[in-house]
Parts: sequence; C-alpha cells; structure tokens
Amino acid sequence: MNTQFSPYPVLFTSLAEIESFKPCWSGWRRILIGQNKTESDSILFPIVDAVKSNNISDICWLLSQRKGEIQIIAEFARLCADSISNFNTFYSQKSETAAKAAARAVANYNDAVDYVANYAADHAAKYAADHADYAADYADYIANAAEVAKADAANAVDAAVNAANYAAAAAANYFANAVDAAADHAADHADNYFAKADAAAANAAVQVEKNKQFMILCLAHFNPVTKQVELPS
Repeated sequence: MNTQFSPYPVLFTSLAEIESFKPCWSGWRRILIGQNKTESDSILFPIVDAVKSNNISDICWLLSQRKGEIQIIAEFARLCADSISNFNTFYSQKSETAAKAAARAVANYNDAVDYVANYAADHAAKYAADHADYAADYADYIANAAEVAKADAANAVDAAVNAANYAAAAAANYFANAVDAAADHAADHADNYFAKADAAAANAAVQVEKNKQFMILCLAHFNPVTKQVELPS
C-alpha cells in the first residue's frame, strides 16, 4: 500500500488546532506523546503522523472537526469493508452496512454545505431585491434555514464518523471473534484450540494495522481541489 507517489499536498495539523477542538483526554495524551511534547504549540505536522500515535477513532474525530476532508472518512470505511467482504460473515456484512451509511452521511453533509453556501445567500438577496417590504423577515427565515442546514451537516459528520469507526471495528472484530468461536469448541478440539486462538489474535492485529494503512492511504490521496479521495488504480 504505497503512498509515496501521491500527487496531492500533505495534510497538516497542529497541536493548537487539535486542542481548539477540545479532544478527549486519552486522545490528547496520545498525540502529545506521539509528538514528544508536553503542551500545545502551533508547529505544523502531517496528520498521517497522528495515525502512528493515535487510534482510528481519534483520526476520524479530527477529520470530523476539520470538516474539509470529510470524504476521507467515507472512503476509509469503504476500504475497511472491502478488506473482509469475501468472508461473507456477520462482521463483513456489518462493515458493509457501515460503509454505506458513511457514504450517505457524507453525501448529506455535502448537500447541507451546498445549501448554506449557495441557495440560502442567493435566494435571500434575490428576494430582498424584489420584495423590499418583506426583506428583513425573509432574511431571518433564510438565516434560520441555514442554521438548520448547518445542524444537519454536523449530524451527518457525526454519523459518518460513527459509521467509519464501526466499519473498522467490524473488520478487526471478524478475526477477534474467531478466538471466541475456537473457545466454544475447546472441549471438542483441545489440541487445535490454542493454535486457532493464536492465529485469530494475530489476524486481528494484522487487520488493525491494515485499517491504519487504509487511513494513511486516504489521507495521502485526498485532492483538496475536488475534495475527493482519488486512489491510484
């Protein structure tokens, strides 16, 4: 999974930016340790560095706060789901459902942003010009509608993050669940139990690392112009 040849700019953040979003204590502690710092500063560093020190939930949360790279969350969820789709099990199906939910949430977010940016302001100005007597009332209506759209967008971001995290967890849990399955049959297959459990645990760890690589891939191939993740074929 080579990100070396990405044609797009590196996405940067800073401890000051992260702190402004009011991170959870554990996530904040992880990023401080990862950056070898004891307090916030404004020095920029690649977001991909945070993938190495923090968990996937932390990265999705950061992207949700920044909002400009929301498409990364949906593409990440899709990669997680696709990575276990061939197993056709409970967890692969849950991961697929979560990936679809993330895509819908991102689409809803983009719709809301488009409404606020284009429709509301444009219609308020046109109506004000044609109906001067009602301009103030209509401007208030548009402002309220814009606020509703923003709230809908915020909810869509939260939904996308939750779905992406769920897809990643489902992908990893597919293998972790194999440990429990082996345990259920331990009495009948005592000789094989420990080998199966060890293999399942190892596979779960591999999938967790795969999920991180999926996030790195999406971060590296995010086009800031199109606002899309453009993965190499």
